[in-house]
Amino acid sequence: MANARPAGHSLDADKRLLDRLLDHLVIEPSGSLLAVGRGQLAQQVARRARHASRTAADVGGAGGRVGKDRPPYDRIVVTTQRWDLSPEWRPQLAAEGLLDVALRLRGATHFLRFERDGRYLSARGSRLYLAAGERGGRRHPGERSVAFDLAGERPVLTWDRDQPIDPAGLGQDLDRFPGARLWTEVTAGESDDLAGLWLILAASHLGACGLSGGTGARIASLATPAGTPALVDGTTIAYLTRRVPQSGASLDSGRTELGVAAYGPGAGRLSARFADCIRQWSMTGDKATRIVASPVLGYPRSHALDRHTMQVQRYRTRFVITAEDRTAPRIRPTTGDTRRP
Repeated sequence: MANARPAGHSLDADKRLLDRLLDHLVIEPSGSLLAVGRGQLAQQVARRARHASRTAADVGGAGGRVGKDRPPYDRIVVTTQRWDLSPEWRPQLAAEGLLDVALRLRGATHFLRFERDGRYLSARGSRLYLAAGERGGRRHPGERSVAFDLAGERPVLTWDRDQPIDPAGLGQDLDRFPGARLWTEVTAGESDDLAGLWLILAASHLGACGLSGGTGARIASLATPAGTPALVDGTTIAYLTRRVPQSGASLDSGRTELGVAAYGPGAGRLSARFADCIRQWSMTGDKATRIVASPVLGYPRSHALDRHTMQVQRYRTRFVITAEDRTAPRIRPTTGDTRRP
């Protein structure tokens, strides 16, 4: 097992982020917009807003503060990935104003649209933008990552510094234990966004994180090699995998069945917990999660508030992630289905 180096900055990654932001950017003709980030990218967003709807648009630096004489903004668009939110943004938003930001959370980048609600910012659902291992991505100093040297592949685990994850024993367990697979009968297309599932896991488990780069040579293939949601509990790891639907199943063409691959002494228990979240996601959809952000000064830490609510504290922001509480029936592994995938 060896430490993985943080990926360097990539202009191509910034361009992909900007394209995604522009896809979602709809400004009312009478609105006002503040674009925050590197000058070139923020200027492009401002120009687009002015051209598309004759909207008043300003550009701010990394913190986002413009002159005090500026009116409250109907929309703030952040053109770089963030691990935390600036305390300057919320006060500059009008009532019910919107903040578009790509937030690094639990090993992935989530495209979130927050709405101002008094002292708080609230977002419902998300879109997955850039998974942990996608080439050109950047990891914030608040993140941790480690690569596992296995025969034929080198998967990388990414998590946040506030999480109680110790990867020391995980690499040994990936080699030592035969592993377990648990199939859920939940299907998804290749274009289906897994951000909702990722956030349900983040709301329900302290060990929610991301796994990327696996090839399937030694361990079960990852559902998305660029980045797949995972859970870690002690020296046990579980992550999302896929398979072609079994012959004879009446499933739509182009869809695959979602399952869980798990390794470690608690593989059966952790895979069942993961599968419950998959079922919950299949019943509630991508809008089943809510993130409330409030200002705070402190040290990164996390703790569960209840079974479906997690508090994640960064240096300047406290995020409370809640998943809609629909109890899914527990899925039990098929007898004998514990051989190495």
